[in-house]
Formats: sequence, structure tokens, C-alpha cells
Amino acid sequence: MRLSFLLLLAVAIVTSVSCHKSNSIKAGDGITATGTLQTMGATTFMYGTHTLNGYVLESTKIDLDPFVGTRVIITAKNTHYHAELGPEMYDVIAIARIP
Repeated sequence: MRLSFLLLLAVAIVTSVSCHKSNSIKAGDGITATGTLQTMGATTFMYGTHTLNGYVLESTKIDLDPFVGTRVIITAKNTHYHAELGPEMYDVIAIARIP
């Protein structure tokens, strides 16, 4: 657990100084992103539970609802699931609040 927190903290620092316009880093099939977590609103596609920086998210292991409306850093894996014209969905595997 402590190692996961330190890893997330290191990623948060790297992400916060990144020049990438959406505050996210894509690496292979995963992403690390910072921003304010939102619940999924009405969409033309019917998947995912939350959004962050335009990414569609869900989590099979973490309850994301306590983090809604707060600035967070997430690490997520691409599920390779999407509708024909919809965005890909990511499974959140780690989340932490950031100031």
C-alpha cells in the first residue's frame, strides 16, 4: 500500500509538471491523469460510470463515488471497450486525492 502511494505521488509530480495539455500520460494500454472526477452524465453511449479529462472511466475494484468533485490522480487500464463512435473506456486501478 505504501509503495502504491509513493508511486502515485511520483506520477502526480511528473504529471503536474508535464506540458501535455490534458494533464494525462498515455503509456501502452494505460493512462495516468489528473483532474476533477465527475459522474457520467447523459451520453449517446451507455457505458462507464465517471469521467476525467474526457476519459470514460469505471472501476471493478475501487468505489469512485467518494472522489467525485475532488481533484484526483488516477492510473487506469484501457478495457478496449467502446461503442462505434464512442470513446474507449478505462478501468481505474489506483486513485488518490491531490491538493
